Amino acid sequence: MKNSYVSFLQNVILNQLWRMRNLVQLLRHFATIKIAIVFFVFCFTLLYFPIVFLTTVVNPSILCAQQLKSMNIQNNADEFTRLGEFAKQFYNQHADKPTTGITVQRSGGGTPPEPLAIRERFFTGAAANDNFGYFVSSAGDVNGDGYSDVIVGAPYNDAGGLDAGRAYIYFGGSSMDNIADVILTGTAAGDRFGYSVSSASDVNGDGYSDVIVGAPYNDAGGSDAGRAYIYFGGSSMDNIADVILTGTAAGDRFG
Repeated sequence: MKNSYVSFLQNVILNQLWRMRNLVQLLRHFATIKIAIVFFVFCFTLLYFPIVFLTTVVNPSILCAQQLKSMNIQNNADEFTRLGEFAKQFYNQHADKPTTGITVQRSGGGTPPEPLAIRERFFTGAAANDNFGYFVSSAGDVNGDGYSDVIVGAPYNDAGGLDAGRAYIYFGGSSMDNIADVILTGTAAGDRFGYSVSSASDVNGDGYSDVIVGAPYNDAGGSDAGRAYIYFGGSSMDNIADVILTGTAAGDRFG
C-alpha cells in the first residue's frame, strides 16, 4: 500500500514537471516571436526613414510642393505676398539643388473648385541662370478686373544686357494662365532689375494698382547707387516706367 502511494505521488510530480516544461517551451516561443517582431520594426525604420529623408533633401521640389500645400495659397494680395516670401526663402535654401518648378494651387472663393489641371500653375524662367522667382509678390490688381495679379523678378535675365534683369506680371483670373501679360526689362547690363518687386498700391489714384521694381546695381547715381521704377497700372498697362527713383551715392544699392 505504501509503495503504491509513493508511486502515485511520483507520477503526479512527474506529470506536473512535464506540464511546466511544456509551458516554459511555449513561453520561449512567444519570446522568440516578440523578438522577431521588434527586429523587423527596427529594420523597417532604418530602411524607410532614411529614404524619405534623402528623397526630400536631394529633390527639394518635393519639399516645395509639401510646403506650398500646407500654406493653402488663396487668391488675394496677402496670400500672394506670403508666397513671395516663401519663394525667396526656398531659393536661398536650395539654389544649388535641382528643382522641377513650383506649383501654385488656388483655392477658396465663392466659385466651384476647378479641376486639378486648371488649378495648377507653373511659372518658368525664360532662360538658364535668369534666377526667375528670386523675388515674387502680389502686384495688386493692376488691370482692374477684380482679380489679384502676380509679379515675378528675374534679376539675371540678359534681354536688356548681361544681368540687366526682368520682371514679369501675370494677370489673375477665374482661369489664370502662366503666360506673362506684361514684361518689364532692365535698362543696362548689370542693373539686376527685378532683384526686388512689389505692389506700390495706387500711387496716382486712378483706381488701378501700380508696381515698383528695384534695380540695386544701376549706376545712374554712381557705381551701384541703384534705382527703383514705378509702373502705373491700367486697363492696358504698358512696360514704360512712369516714375524713376535714383540712389544718391555710389554703393547705396537703392532699390
